[in-house]
Amino acid sequence: MFGYTPIDNICVKCSPPCATCDFGQINSCLSCDNTGTKQFLYGKKCLEECPVNTTLDFDSKMCLGCQTGCAFCDDQDNTICLKCSPGLALLENECLEECPFDFLKSEDGSVCERRTYPLDKTFVAFPILGTAAFFTLIIYASHKLTSRRSLFVSSLIAFYGPIEMAGCFYQFLYASQEDKEYKPILIGSICAFTAGMIVNVVFVVNYRKQIKGTDAQFERWCQDHKISSNFFLIIAGGCCLTLYRLIYSRLFRFECMTVDLNKPQPFLKPIFIFTGIRYIVFNFPLIIVDLVGTQYLAWGN
Repeated sequence: MFGYTPIDNICVKCSPPCATCDFGQINSCLSCDNTGTKQFLYGKKCLEECPVNTTLDFDSKMCLGCQTGCAFCDDQDNTICLKCSPGLALLENECLEECPFDFLKSEDGSVCERRTYPLDKTFVAFPILGTAAFFTLIIYASHKLTSRRSLFVSSLIAFYGPIEMAGCFYQFLYASQEDKEYKPILIGSICAFTAGMIVNVVFVVNYRKQIKGTDAQFERWCQDHKISSNFFLIIAGGCCLTLYRLIYSRLFRFECMTVDLNKPQPFLKPIFIFTGIRYIVFNFPLIIVDLVGTQYLAWGN
């Protein structure tokens, strides 16, 4: 019989505000009678309003709890999470253990915040490739404007070198973040970057010993362009040895990039040799690190 429950073989009316109740328990409500103020069912009780962290379903007049992992949700829609349980981060009404690739947990770990990068993709898509494309256009323009007198390939190698170093350094910064487990990428980046810097320094030291005093015309050029000659040596040792190629690149026919030589071969040979060594100890290992590292990346959703 509706609204009654058997107790000792006698039908006993459910205790208000219960409309129906559990078997043999008149105070354990299954539905509310909707005659008083206590008309919202939560658990086995009829309440005047739904408790915190639950949502009222107007059709069933039931207080529904928040979704799994949600500590506090909207009082009208339990699918809208406002705060997650400890250890979970909120993103678009969902509580996640780990944030997607483009997001990081906030300092208190409660929400996923969009990741930001140095020269990040909100500024320009793929910053390393974008920078390389920019310098390629500059070098191509120089090649055309100088009637192909500027050295296109050598200039590309000169500028791509520091871009590669910058990419390696950024890769190290990214892999060293506390929330990442990219140790193979981190260690590989450190090793490749260190090897590249060592080659730079060795090149400068060796180059000064081999070239100094061997080409009179080059020595005169160095005297006439002291600042430029020293500048290119410094950036070759401190950034990337390929930049030293710029002194003979004839880029836009700038005098500081148009060195005069009596015997080009002794001058160019060590540059070519150390560029090759750099590819062996820096570029190839870095490529291997990146290929292996793809297995550790969290690619996101």
